[in-house]
Amino acid sequence: MAGVCDVPVISTVCDKVGEGAASLISAPFDWLAQAVGGAAQWMFEGVWALFDTTTLVDITE
Repeated sequence: MAGVCDVPVISTVCDKVGEGAASLISAPFDWLAQAVGGAAQWMFEGVWALFDTTTLVDITE
């Protein structure tokens, strides 16, 4: 996975302030991306569970 300083626009900032400061600045954005990904996973699993329990056709009767 590429680091934040590998992005072309941000690489200039990294050159000026250093890798440590750039990673400190990017930490909230990394957390936000992980939170959004986790929320999407939770939502998808919830919708799938709902779909799985409500669309079962009982053919035994």
